[in-house]
Amino acid sequence: GANAFRPAVLTLGQFFYGEKESKYFNLRKAYEYLGALSDNGVPEGQLAFGIFLYDNSDLMKDPVKAKGLSLKQLKLAAKNNMYAADYLIFLSMYQNVDSASAKIKADMMAHLERAANNENSAQGEAALYAAIYYKNGKLVDRDVSISMKYAQKAARLGNPDGHYFYGKHILMGVSGSPDY
Repeated sequence: GANAFRPAVLTLGQFFYGEKESKYFNLRKAYEYLGALSDNGVPEGQLAFGIFLYDNSDLMKDPVKAKGLSLKQLKLAAKNNMYAADYLIFLSMYQNVDSASAKIKADMMAHLERAANNENSAQGEAALYAAIYYKNGKLVDRDVSISMKYAQKAARLGNPDGHYFYGKHILMGVSGSPDY
């Protein structure tokens, strides 16, 4: 049935915008294919359409509207347990972190922690950032034990910066003082 065509439509949609220098680059077709997947409630399509809109917003007629639609698509994907979308939502919200309210910062951390705690392509990076923010207390109250947990997870997931951060945590001790 129709489900058999989903991977092909997703691949085609991504193909049309993958390389801007390619003779096959076609924003309209990518928009059409990925938008159709999203409209039909396909979580992978929602995620891909959100990424497409964000990455190509500068090429759209209304870049601000494209970024808004991107965030809407990413939120749909996140509701459908596409956890990489949570990480991308966190990144898009982070641009305004200095002026963000406590509620927005809590929402940002909720998205970051969903990405860090669930298997997805951005899990290692999300765990690293969660470790950093729990260590420095910028988005949440400082909690070095939670920071250590996320640093260890980032390292275990193979994130190179996670290895460094986790090693530094161990060397300096969770209190931040040298422990050697």
